[in-house]
Order: sequence, then C-alpha cells, then structure tokens
Amino acid sequence: MPRNLAAYVDDVIQACTEIEALRVRVQSIEEFQQDLIVKRAAERTLEVIGEAVKKLPPTLLNMHPDVPWRKIGGFRDILIHAYFNIDDRILWDVITKHVEDLKAAKLQMKDELRQPKAPESEPAEDRTHS
Repeated sequence: MPRNLAAYVDDVIQACTEIEALRVRVQSIEEFQQDLIVKRAAERTLEVIGEAVKKLPPTLLNMHPDVPWRKIGGFRDILIHAYFNIDDRILWDVITKHVEDLKAAKLQMKDELRQPKAPESEPAEDRTHS
C-alpha cells in the first residue's frame, strides 16, 4: 500500500528525534568514534532520513529552499554505497549541527501538508540516481 507524504515527513521527524536521543549518549567526537552502537545507529537513522526525503515531491521541497535536500539524499547514498569510507567527523558534524534545523523544517512541512493547498499526495520518484 502506498504511503502518503505525511508519513515520509513523520519518518524524518522521528529519525531526527532518535538522533537527538543518541546525542545525549556521547558528548564529543572522541566518544562518538568509540561508541560503535551510537555510531551505527546514527548512520542508519541518517539513511532513513535520506530515503524519506527522496520520496518527497519537488513542489514540497521547494517550499524550503534553505534545506539542502539533494545533499541529504546524496548523503544517504554515500552511507549505503560507500559505507567503507565514512568520515566520522562528517557524521558528527551532521548529527550535532544540522539535524535540529532539518527537524524544524519538517515540522513546518507537516503543518503545510495539513493546509488545504498541500501538494499532491503521491510520493516522488527517486531523482538522485540520475
């Protein structure tokens, strides 16, 4: 059964909340690098975020041009396909500096989806594998 757009937005919000919870367990990049469970959980959660973002249509993403949507989807691809070459400093930077802003944008997007003029409810085709 196809999912609606709100479900993908909720996936990102939930994933951001999970990353915030992971951040409580580690206070520095050194702790992050040493805690394999937190590191792997962060990687997987960022994969979910990237995949969910790829399912959203451009009409919805364009309402938030300040968010680097293409980079988010591309980061998911790196986590999946270049898992052997992940830079812990980049992961740390993403979870400590960018997740909070993404969550705020998604919460606003969720409100926009509730409005009568919300974009069509069909997910977009995956545009990052062109």
